[in-house]
Amino acid sequence: MSTLSEEARSFIEAFKPRTGKYSLWDETAVPDARGRKWRWQRTKLTEEIIEEAHQGRKLISFLCWSSTSYFGIDVDDHENGGWIGDAPTNELIRKTDEAFKLVGTKPCAMFRSPHGMHAFWFFDRVLPIMVIQEIIEGRIGETAEFLPQYGKGIRMPTLADCIDEEFGQKDLKSFAEIGAYPYKELFGEDTEPEAIRKRLKARSRAVPMKRAGSPGKRIELEEKACRPFRNHGSNETYCELVGRYFKEKLSEAEAVERIMAFAERSPGYSGDLKNRGAAETRVHQSYGNLKTLKDYEVEPDYILRDPGVRAYLAKLTAKLGIAHKTAARRRMERFIGNLKAWVDFMDMIGQNYEWRAYWTHVYPGFAKYYKEGYVPVPSSKLLKWNSHYPEFFGDLVNEKVLVESPYNYSTNGRCKYYSIDTELRVLKVERSRE
Repeated sequence: MSTLSEEARSFIEAFKPRTGKYSLWDETAVPDARGRKWRWQRTKLTEEIIEEAHQGRKLISFLCWSSTSYFGIDVDDHENGGWIGDAPTNELIRKTDEAFKLVGTKPCAMFRSPHGMHAFWFFDRVLPIMVIQEIIEGRIGETAEFLPQYGKGIRMPTLADCIDEEFGQKDLKSFAEIGAYPYKELFGEDTEPEAIRKRLKARSRAVPMKRAGSPGKRIELEEKACRPFRNHGSNETYCELVGRYFKEKLSEAEAVERIMAFAERSPGYSGDLKNRGAAETRVHQSYGNLKTLKDYEVEPDYILRDPGVRAYLAKLTAKLGIAHKTAARRRMERFIGNLKAWVDFMDMIGQNYEWRAYWTHVYPGFAKYYKEGYVPVPSSKLLKWNSHYPEFFGDLVNEKVLVESPYNYSTNGRCKYYSIDTELRVLKVERSRE
């Protein structure tokens, strides 16, 4: 039986933090340029850790998913400290008022931070965070910092830090008490599927292309395109390189030699990847991690037993006029079960640095498009799920179960990317490979 407090439980339900890793305030850590002592913990953000944070025993920063049902802003007064005792500085009040006017509506909740406050707006639809960020940053400019930013931690709010519009303590008993706006009240038509397609298409008409040539040539191009290793900050570059080496079927020994050579060419780098033993250990772990990737693509049977998925299917088939206990109903169930299993698999990849880097070599553009809420849906998978899928695929598109991304596919040989109905995508189904 769960021993979670109502505060921790309602926080998880409201903010839906990613659980793959988190950041912990560590007084023994070397401070960054802004004097902060956050240290990434490459372990699960468990319910027990969240409970400790809400009891004040740990200070935690969490990560968001690529699509959320909330956004926030961070308003700080670093020059004056933000607070004088329990009273906000005049500058903090001024900057907060200005930011709220620019956003256009009052926040659903406000929380005190060390030098200012974090305000959050919740809404009744899950949307790609990159799209929300572009809309809100276009309104607030440099007045405040947008939250959450994909891949960057957010200081975990607690009920004890909740404040009202006058910056006084607010007696909030549960995060479940926080209200939510209709999404159109916050964004108008800017987050409708066609508007998102138009926005993304205007922002970036160029798409990554598969690099032609021999494996050796592709590897050389990858290495030239990557940023040099940096002390205490080379993980992203390393993952991109090792993903390419694994994709091109280099042996572990060959990968180690290329990683060490790249480290030697990186100006000022003095980290572990210059050491053969450390490089061999790291590459061996990475190759082992990448080899397990295929083990997580599972059959949909366990998904179709989930009550949430069953309810979704009942509603969808009713909309499509598909009768119960018919062959058409069974085909649709199987297709949706496969689609849900595939998108859950994509979400697992999207939250793992090495998997995501490797998958971007398998499906060019994956890392970029995933952040925008899209996943690849190759025709080979569609045919495997149902060889007659064209007969009903258009109905699923019309019902917005799948919404095609705005990018052009006609000349680059890539599969199409789609966003998946958020009602289906956010359902948490316990994974099982039995």
